[in-house]
Amino acid sequence: MMVINFIKHVLGFGKKHPGIYGETKAYYGVVEQQGRLTLHLHILIWIMNALSPQDIRDRIMDSESDFQKAMVEYLESVHQGEFFNGKLEDVVEKIEEHQKKVLNMYLQQRQCLRHLLHFV
Repeated sequence: MMVINFIKHVLGFGKKHPGIYGETKAYYGVVEQQGRLTLHLHILIWIMNALSPQDIRDRIMDSESDFQKAMVEYLESVHQGEFFNGKLEDVVEKIEEHQKKVLNMYLQQRQCLRHLLHFV
């Protein structure tokens, strides 16, 4: 029932109004069961007068395109990155500390190797 309501009301398919993505020309979807026995939907939607994949690519690749600017703004607004071990600043600090330790170990090993080669 939920999928039928999504197709009718969100996509507007078979209705006198367009869906939220535009006028839905066609759709194909399958409901699938996950390992935890929960159901979810995979769906392809054909939107009337939508840009072709080539048109989208051309507009994204054009650095002067308003489309590219709008797409980048949208993607940056919906993307959120999180770390398991703290804020970005904390993670950067830990990485820098680790890099210093690795560099120090490398320098110590190199010095030790030079010392050994000196006696050979």
